[in-house]
Amino acid sequence: MTGITRPYTDSADDSVAITAAGLAAEVAWALLIAATLVPAAGPLSLAADIRRGRERRKQDVLIGKLFVAAQRIPAGAVLADPITGSRVSAERERGFLILAITDPPGHPEAEAVVAHYLLGFWAVPERPPLHRHLAGVHDTSPARMGWHQRKRLAEFNASTSALEVTTEELAGLLDQVTRTTSAHLH
Repeated sequence: MTGITRPYTDSADDSVAITAAGLAAEVAWALLIAATLVPAAGPLSLAADIRRGRERRKQDVLIGKLFVAAQRIPAGAVLADPITGSRVSAERERGFLILAITDPPGHPEAEAVVAHYLLGFWAVPERPPLHRHLAGVHDTSPARMGWHQRKRLAEFNASTSALEVTTEELAGLLDQVTRTTSAHLH
């Protein structure tokens, strides 16, 4: 028996070689999947925009404009709308920008209502649909709520659509904020 002997190999070297081969196979598989998904991402995004519809696109634009208009309201300032008398303010809390529209001062304080509109977080406007949060004057703002409570509020709004702001309401809010800031800041 002529023996061909195998050279001695260290089991650690074998382990490293097997691991490297497995890692290379995983990377190749991930690149293959990415190569097939990236070209599909563009058409899928376009399809999502089309599915959202023209109304959602209008709302998206109006929310962006309302976000910019509300940012012009100074922190801590409460401005009076020259036509309706409502009080308009922008709350900045924990990175949130919330537009607050309060009933005019003539309302009894026990009945006065504040409509809060969460316009965005940090520098990013909210995506449609925008929801209003109605509360009493002394109730907690959504920005001051804990994240669990805010999450439950968002789930309730999403499931009922009861407090969803329409495109016409968004346009009216934009007009009101623009009118109010123009009257007080210029």
